[in-house]
Amino acid sequence: MEATAAFEALPAERKGQIAGNLLGEAESEIPPELAAAVAQYLLIHPLAADDVTPDDVETSICELASDWGNRDPLAASRWVATLPEGSARVWAAKNLAARWAEYEPAAARLWVSTLPVGDRFEVVDYLDSGAAWKE
Repeated sequence: MEATAAFEALPAERKGQIAGNLLGEAESEIPPELAAAVAQYLLIHPLAADDVTPDDVETSICELASDWGNRDPLAASRWVATLPEGSARVWAAKNLAARWAEYEPAAARLWVSTLPVGDRFEVVDYLDSGAAWKE
């Protein structure tokens, strides 16, 4: 949490530089809260890091949602809810729900029911296509 607070306190020009460096690192080696702050910053400020593409950011967000969902799906779900509307949020929700449904399908289903309607339909279609709702 200290690292996340330190990142959040950086001036914008340093934040983009640090975020670009951290996104390229193995995110499993940094706390998920910091990885989330970095990815979300770059999603909202796509030109903040020269060598990071929007696809890199979206991939990182999707992987983080899934990985964090393994360790703490409630924290991951709170973070996914803060992402701006768009494909990164939908794919993060799909990945989190699919991972969560592997070991707690009822909890995953309950969380999916709280998603905004458009996101919810996309997540349910995704999960239904892979039979992730098995109990």
